[in-house]
Amino acid sequence: QQAVEVKEDLEPSARTKTAASITFQALFKDVLTKKLAACTGTAITQANEFKSVYNLETIVIPTALPIARKDYPDAVYRTVEAKWRAVCRYAAEYSPRPILIGTTSVDDSEMLAQRLKEYDPTKFSQVQILNAKPENLRIESKIIANAGRLGAITVATNMAGRGTDIVLGGDAKAITSELLENLLLLLPPQDQNLLAMDTMTQLVEEAASIAQKLQITTEDDASQITALVCEQSKIPNTILPLRTLQRKALEEIKQNLLEERKKVLDLGGLYVFGTERHESRRIDRQLRGRSGRQGDPGASRFFISVDDRIFKLFGGDSLKRMMTNFRIGDDLPIETPSVAKALDKVQQKVEERNFNLRQQLLTFDSVLNTQRKIIYALRKRLLQIDQDLLTEWLLASAQAVEASVLRDATSDDDAVQLRTTRFAAFFPSALIPQPQLILDGHAQDICTNIILPKIETARPNTAPISTFSQLAILRLDTLWSNHLDTIANLQDAVQFRTFSQARPIDEFQKEAKFLFDKLETKIISDTIFSLLQLAVSSS
Repeated sequence: QQAVEVKEDLEPSARTKTAASITFQALFKDVLTKKLAACTGTAITQANEFKSVYNLETIVIPTALPIARKDYPDAVYRTVEAKWRAVCRYAAEYSPRPILIGTTSVDDSEMLAQRLKEYDPTKFSQVQILNAKPENLRIESKIIANAGRLGAITVATNMAGRGTDIVLGGDAKAITSELLENLLLLLPPQDQNLLAMDTMTQLVEEAASIAQKLQITTEDDASQITALVCEQSKIPNTILPLRTLQRKALEEIKQNLLEERKKVLDLGGLYVFGTERHESRRIDRQLRGRSGRQGDPGASRFFISVDDRIFKLFGGDSLKRMMTNFRIGDDLPIETPSVAKALDKVQQKVEERNFNLRQQLLTFDSVLNTQRKIIYALRKRLLQIDQDLLTEWLLASAQAVEASVLRDATSDDDAVQLRTTRFAAFFPSALIPQPQLILDGHAQDICTNIILPKIETARPNTAPISTFSQLAILRLDTLWSNHLDTIANLQDAVQFRTFSQARPIDEFQKEAKFLFDKLETKIISDTIFSLLQLAVSSS
C-alpha cells in the first residue's frame, strides 16, 4: 500500500495493523456454532483432516442415479507443446459435442482459447473463457448456461464452487433471462434461432415499452427488472404483462431445447478435458464431476506433459528419458492405468504434506487461541461494567509493585527504600497516602470511598465505573494488537531453533506464555495508572 502511494507521488499513510485475527478452524469450532455439518461432493479425500481438525465423520451418500460418465486414462505427452496440440486436435475431433476444458491458470486459459481459434476458426470461433477476471463475472452464469449446448467450447480456470449444473442442450431458464435482459436494453438476442419463436414479436414490443417507461439504460437496471420478472414473488402491474410473456417464452425455449438435448445425449454428453493434474485430488474430481450430472452420460480425460509440475514430483525426468530412448514421438501419448495410479499416489503424498503443514500451523494457533479466549472473556467483563474487576486490578497492581520490590531488593533496608519509592511512583500520595493498605485487604474500600468519587468529580457526566471500563478497553485493544504482531514474529523466529536441536512448538509455547503474562500485567497496570492520574487531576 505504502509503495503504491509513493509511486503515485502521494503522502504515505500509516502502516495498517491487525486489530484481531482468527483461523477458520478456530472460528468454526469455537465461535460460530457448537454443531458442525457440511455437504460437498469431494470431501472423502480429506476425511482424515475433517476427523482430526473438526472431529467430523465423513459419510459417502450414493448418487440417486448411476454414474454414466466414462473416465478415460490420462494421456501423457513428452512435451508441453505436444499436450496443447493434442487438446486442440481432440476438441476438433469431438466437436460439435459440448466440451469443457479445465486449466490451472488464467494465462493458460487465454492462451488455449487463442490456440483453438487458430487451429479451426470455423469450429472454435465462439470459444468461451471462464476465469476470475472481473470483466467475466457478469457473464459467468450466461457462459455456464450455454456450456452444455451443441458446439459449445468452454475454457475454464477453475470450475469449483460455480454453483450451477451444466445442463445438456442448454439451461432454458438462464437462456430466457439472458434474452429478456438483452431485449430490455433494446439489443437483439445473441442466439439467432430465438428469432423464430412465436412469442418473440410480442416480447420485443413489451420489453421496449417497459424499457421506455422505466428508463432502462444500464445492464444493472435490466438485470434487476429481469430478476423481478423471473421470480415467483408479487411484482408491480407495470411489468406484469412481461412476466406472462416470459413464461410463455420459457416453455417455448424448453421445447426447442429438447431436440438439442437429444442430439447432445446421442453424442455422449459433456466431455471434460483436464490440461494438468492438480496437487489436490479434490480439484481434479470437481472438474470431472461437471460431466455426468444427474445420471447424464459424459466423459473425462486428462492431458498431461512430463514437464508438468506434478509429474516432476512423480519422476517426470526418468519417464521423459524413457520416451526419448524408445523414440516415442511427441504426438504419441502413453495411456496406461499404472501411470494414472502413480500420479494418484503422488497427489496423495502432496496432500499429506500440505495437511501436515496445516496441522503444524493449527498447533501454533491453538496457543494463540487459548490466549484469545482469555482476552475476549476479559473484554466481555469490561463491556458488562464489572465493578469487582476494578478492585481485582487495584490489588493486582499493588501486588505487582510488591513483587518487583522483592525481586530487586538486595537487603531489608533496600526493600524498605524501594517499596516507598515504587509505591509512591505508582500510587499518588495525594490520592492514596498509604498504598500498602491495598495489600492488607482494604482494596475495595479504597475503590469505593476514594478513587470512584474522585473519578466522578473529574468526569461528572459519566458513571465512574464506566470511565474505568472505557480506559481498560482502549488499552486492552491496543496492547492485544501489538501482541498479535509480536506473536507472528515469534512464530517465524522459533523455526530457527531447530538448529539448536529444540522443538519449535515447545519454544513457541514457552515464550508465548511469557509474553502473554507480560501483556496481562501491562493491561492492568496501564489502566490503573491512567485511572489514578485522572482521579488526582480532579483534586
